[in-house]
Amino acid sequence: MIEEMKKEVVFFLSSLLLGIIILIVYDILRIIRRILPHAKWVCALEDIIFWIASAISMFYLMYEQNSGIIRSFSIFGMCLGMFWYHAAVSEWLVKSMTGLIKKIIRFIKKMTAIIMKPVVWLIRRAKWFGFFVIKHMKKPLRAAIKALKKVWKTVKIAVTKK
Repeated sequence: MIEEMKKEVVFFLSSLLLGIIILIVYDILRIIRRILPHAKWVCALEDIIFWIASAISMFYLMYEQNSGIIRSFSIFGMCLGMFWYHAAVSEWLVKSMTGLIKKIIRFIKKMTAIIMKPVVWLIRRAKWFGFFVIKHMKKPLRAAIKALKKVWKTVKIAVTKK
């Protein structure tokens, strides 16, 4: 009799833990949604996939630990675990993790901007230098090309002469 009660208590505690795990996964989904905004249809699709996976995990727990028998106290345990987690940690965790990740992203953007300043400066100078060369060196370049054409023409005539 005591073994049977231990088994039921373990099953109830497993149900509590599964309820907490399900909400932890959903909080991760909520954090991702706050950081990367989604279209409504994408959120709906994510929710459908999430709840299907949750239902599969619930039934797997019942199948493994209770021979597939659906017991009302296990469903109550899952709901209780979800409620405890949501009341105690969920909102704080989602807000703090979202804020932390957004700060990390802002820091990375600032560091990238600082690192890229010299690169941007060099690119702008290179464009200016290229513009300067094209603007002020057009005539000398044309003259050099003409002179090279004359030399080539002379060489060509000299080579083909018999």
